[in-house]
Amino acid sequence: SVERVLGGALGCSESSYAAPGAKELGECLAPPDLQQPASCADFAAAWRTLGTRAGLGAHEREPSPECDACLQSTVPCDCEYTWTNHANWTRFCEETTVGGASGRVFRVDLIRNPGSSRNGSGLAAQTLR
Repeated sequence: SVERVLGGALGCSESSYAAPGAKELGECLAPPDLQQPASCADFAAAWRTLGTRAGLGAHEREPSPECDACLQSTVPCDCEYTWTNHANWTRFCEETTVGGASGRVFRVDLIRNPGSSRNGSGLAAQTLR
């Protein structure tokens, strides 16, 4: 049977973890539903123009049948993408400054359903690098 566990029943204490957010760090990373600061919007507009003039397309990932299969998998999986045009794109982004805002490239892993031991579409843990 399934029973609802009420707040204090687990004996967990409320987290007191706090760290500065994007605003406090001066980063151009607002929640998607909020407008970015003007300096960030100006950087994005200039980036599109400058990047086109510099002949930089988007850095793109090479086709990966392994990752395509992982994305569709119903069991836990792990795969790694290979990126093209990465070094020039990153250098150009990070060396560009517009109105006090400069570019920064973050490299992250996407983990869908981290720690899941369940199988099924949309339920299994999937790590994409």
